[in-house]
Amino acid sequence: MLTKMKRIAFILIFLSTAVHLYSQNQSSGEPIFPRYNIGIGAGIDYGGFGGRFSVLTSERLEFFGAIGYNLLGLGFNAGVDIRILPLSRICPFVGAMYGYNAVIKVTGTELYNRIYYGPSWAIGLEFWLKRHPYFLNLELIVPIRSSEFHDDIKSLKNNPNITFTNELLPVGLGIGFHFSF
Repeated sequence: MLTKMKRIAFILIFLSTAVHLYSQNQSSGEPIFPRYNIGIGAGIDYGGFGGRFSVLTSERLEFFGAIGYNLLGLGFNAGVDIRILPLSRICPFVGAMYGYNAVIKVTGTELYNRIYYGPSWAIGLEFWLKRHPYFLNLELIVPIRSSEFHDDIKSLKNNPNITFTNELLPVGLGIGFHFSF
C-alpha cells in the first residue's frame, strides 16, 4: 500500500510541475482558467472523508489525487475527469479513478475488516458559485469491485455469527467543496 501511495504522489507532483512549466509558455491572449483546486468532502473520490487535490492540464482535462479516512483506515485514490462544459457555471464531467472503492467493517472483531482497491467510474457536476473560485462538486460513482470483495461478502453472509445491518449499494455518492487557484 505504501508503494501505491508513493506512485500516486510521484504522478501528482510530476503533473503539477509539468502543468506549471507549460503554463509559463502560454501567450497572454489565451483564456485563463484555474490550474489547480483543492477540496474537502466525502465519498470514494475523497478517499472516504478527506481531501482532494486536482491539476487541470487544460480547461477540459483534470488529474486528481485524494486521501481520506474510510471508517477503517486511510483511503487513497487517483484519477482523471473530463469536463464537458468547462466555462459554464454548472459543468458536467465524466471520470475514472483507481484506489479504495470498498470497505468491510465487522463490529466486535477486526478479523474480517478490510479495505479493497479497484477502478471506479464517475459522472458529476461542478456547481460554480457566483464568487469564483469556489465550487461544489457532486458525483455519482460506480465502483468496479473485485471478485475477492464479492467472495468475502458472500462468505460473511453465510456466517451465522455475523448480521448485516445494511445492504451494499451498487453506486456511491461523492460531495465536496473546492477552492480553485
